[in-house]
Amino acid sequence: MSAPSAHQAVAARSVKAETRTAHPVARGTRGACDVVNYRVADRDLKYYIFDWDDNILRMPTRIHLERRTAEGGWEPHAVSTTVFALVRNDTVNVRPPDGDWEKAFVEFRDLDHPGGPSRFMRDTEAAIDAVMTGREAPPPSFQRFRRTLIEGRLFAIVTARGHRPTTIRRGVEYFIERVLTARERAEMVRNLRGYLDCFENRAHDMSDAEVLAYYLGFNQYHPVTSAEFKSRISRQGVGWSPERAKQLAIRDFVHHVLGILRRSGLSRPVSVGFSDDDPGNVRAVEDYFRRELAREFPGINFVVYDTSDPSIPSGRKVTVSGQLKLPLDAPAGGASRRRRIPGASLEGTRYPGARFALAESEGYDQRCRVKGGRGASCSLTNLPVIRFSLRRSLRTSCSRR
Repeated sequence: MSAPSAHQAVAARSVKAETRTAHPVARGTRGACDVVNYRVADRDLKYYIFDWDDNILRMPTRIHLERRTAEGGWEPHAVSTTVFALVRNDTVNVRPPDGDWEKAFVEFRDLDHPGGPSRFMRDTEAAIDAVMTGREAPPPSFQRFRRTLIEGRLFAIVTARGHRPTTIRRGVEYFIERVLTARERAEMVRNLRGYLDCFENRAHDMSDAEVLAYYLGFNQYHPVTSAEFKSRISRQGVGWSPERAKQLAIRDFVHHVLGILRRSGLSRPVSVGFSDDDPGNVRAVEDYFRRELAREFPGINFVVYDTSDPSIPSGRKVTVSGQLKLPLDAPAGGASRRRRIPGASLEGTRYPGARFALAESEGYDQRCRVKGGRGASCSLTNLPVIRFSLRRSLRTSCSRR
């Protein structure tokens, strides 16, 4: 799909409109040394999991319900995903057509659309157009997702929709074409080539189109009510529920990221963030991070972005668990609230002017200022011992002992 050629209005909070031009490097051309950002090798390892609806985009997709009338009968009632989150537990006054939830969510499934785009793509195009023309303010994770793409970070889309994964990926491709400027797309490709050089030593043997396709193929798209995902869960012998399905999708992405890092021999602080606008999902994932994933992966910093409150533009940031709070994990905006880890302690100290802040422990916030000497060693009780070194450039690296 081609990007529009006309100037677009500026949407709220720095959604920048500019004339869309062809990609500065033509498809099929080969990259050169000056289009590789080698500095990504020193970046922090942050990865994100996004819900799609009302988080990245406000989709016009409707859920088809029936509502009780004053006379006691029932009438058709189509609602947005935002309204559905409020009324879905009201079994007295709303119900799916003929008691069939598949009929209620027909717009959230892939159906045949001969000669035209799918319903998901039409709704994605309409939602993006509303933001880019200034008719609507950007949803809470719109800019975070945009920055994730530009920086070339790995991500997962975990949504309650029932489309095929390839359908969700096409929506991401359209987001890149329509939202990112030509300069941002070029920056994205430079970053991706830098990662290819760092992880696979192949920054120069792929065209820009191949680099982008390779990157999008490395990310994950989990529509958890799709037939494919339900079949996958059944093969694992796990009972299906929306909450459990999202948890399994999140765990799969964490394993996916760690597998890539292990194969690359990298051992640095890792942060995984999850953003969702549904308070129920936020609570369930927050609990899942704390109860299961934080124990299974004690070296990962897990963060939840609760985007349910429209008064907080980028969402409320909740640090659920994790390692030391390092300078590389600066807040991305929005409110912040920390979770505390019982029994954690900080030991070992020596580095001029360095401050290591514990990710929090139950009932207190322990900090350690390091004085004098060379080298600093920090460890958390019951967690793998990690050695940190601070360079003059203020970049931080770490390796397990």
